[in-house]
Amino acid sequence: MGPLAPRFALLSALWFGCSTSAAPMPPGSPSGVAPEAPVLGELAYATGHCQRTERLLFECAVDSGKFISLCISADFPKPGSELQYRFGPKESPGLRFPEDPTLWRGAFRWQRVNYVRSAAYEVQFEQDGHTYTVFDQDTLGTEQDNGSGVRVEKGGKALATLLCAGDRKLAIADLEGVLTAQ
Repeated sequence: MGPLAPRFALLSALWFGCSTSAAPMPPGSPSGVAPEAPVLGELAYATGHCQRTERLLFECAVDSGKFISLCISADFPKPGSELQYRFGPKESPGLRFPEDPTLWRGAFRWQRVNYVRSAAYEVQFEQDGHTYTVFDQDTLGTEQDNGSGVRVEKGGKALATLLCAGDRKLAIADLEGVLTAQ
């Protein structure tokens, strides 16, 4: 086995949603405990709001230096598991939805939108009359990113679109069949 074999095994397991019991766990993960299949999201490495005990479905910084995050508990989507949207400074997100992250069922909607040469994955929720849509859009068949971020609307009128600046981590597509479709 070459020096990349353990890393390849871990990446393969995360990509295909299999158990990683044969592969070493990355730094910061629970000591030697492999997640059960299927695995949703990526391991959180405390770059944004998601804690080391959580997995992230979406995370990026916007130009203001604030973060957009969708964080889930390691046991997601089992009963009692957690899903929460967080937005704001890394140290203290000002917006958390739902406030109790165990109340995620029925609070979020998921959809895939197909365009002529691109596709977008979206997670949407409503709070205080505002509709928040976390999105990722890519051109099909390429590595081109057409935009990721969050849109905020009220009464069907666009109030803001915050685009990710720089690197982003996402696994919104993993929510297909888990969240209610729009």
